[in-house]
Amino acid sequence: TRVEVAAAERANLVAIAAAYDKMDAAGASQILTNMATGTSKTGGTAASAANLDDAVKILFFMQDRTKAKVLAEMANQEPALAALLSQKLKQVQEGK
Repeated sequence: TRVEVAAAERANLVAIAAAYDKMDAAGASQILTNMATGTSKTGGTAASAANLDDAVKILFFMQDRTKAKVLAEMANQEPALAALLSQKLKQVQEGK
């Protein structure tokens, strides 16, 4: 299954990814992990495919160096999630 990035969504994702590029790897990793798994300190656990796809899209638009640091940090805490996100990154396809 492809992860589609709509043309209208691209600008927002680029801006969000730029903000994540400025964060430290541990913080960005924690936020993306929570987004992808649907967990939060308030006890929410409703993970959805849309949230996972959003995490993948943000990673896709991050700078390669930062993306690598974030995935490495994530691999220390959630190795299965880091692997899943890495696999889904190859499925990202930008819309026209």
